Amino acid sequence: MLALWCPFAVRRDGPHVKTGYASGQIAPKRGEVKHSAEGYWPGIYSALDSLEQDAQGYYKHGSWHFTVGFDRVEQHFAVNVNCWHGGDTDDDGAVRANIDLVGMEHLGMAGTPLTPYQVEMTARLSVWSAEQFGRSRFRRFDGWDPDEFGLWLLAEHTQVSNAYTACPSNRIPWGLVQLKITELMEDDDMKPYLIAEAGAPYVYITDGVNRSYLRDMAHADALGISREVKVVPAGTLASVARLDNIAATATYTITGSARPG
Repeated sequence: MLALWCPFAVRRDGPHVKTGYASGQIAPKRGEVKHSAEGYWPGIYSALDSLEQDAQGYYKHGSWHFTVGFDRVEQHFAVNVNCWHGGDTDDDGAVRANIDLVGMEHLGMAGTPLTPYQVEMTARLSVWSAEQFGRSRFRRFDGWDPDEFGLWLLAEHTQVSNAYTACPSNRIPWGLVQLKITELMEDDDMKPYLIAEAGAPYVYITDGVNRSYLRDMAHADALGISREVKVVPAGTLASVARLDNIAATATYTITGSARPG
């Protein structure tokens, strides 16, 4: 296992009381479940943060690892946490969704396909998540999938839940997602690196599409990112959509601070 927190996702923690089982709080993952949020950020936060319980004392709303929005990805729990997102804890289909699989929500409603940004980012999450658990082959879940060495399963909520659900309501364009996964697996450029604007006080982590603040050297080291920083012209980062299209003007290596020298 390499990292628990995705470098191109914004960290926004959910309540840990809504995770884990008597068998354990964490477990290695071997695939993912893609969901439709059937709503937008306010609804996501309301469900994620809710501690409302039913008459039996069970929480009414679950938990999941990632939310793919229209302009950003958020991560709510470490990728190895056992979240309550799949409606499945037994091994029917040879998989226990809430224990074996990562949960990925996607903003939007039934009848609205994922945006191009969401397609790209959900594919990037698939590749990144698989890499953290040493897996590099991808296959759609077919209803019966015992664990195979190196294989990462791509499932929908409706395929794994013990109770009926229409989620993700045919919103996931699997052909496009799997094509993007193939492209990313062949492209070393998606690996995260450090970037900064000339003369600016901050260094960022980016995968070429998204960026987040670098807190300190330990942050980069923990993610396995080189300390070499790509320096681009002032004002560049706010004006481009894809950072990997920017030519560097210089580079430097962080030795004692996360601020450009």
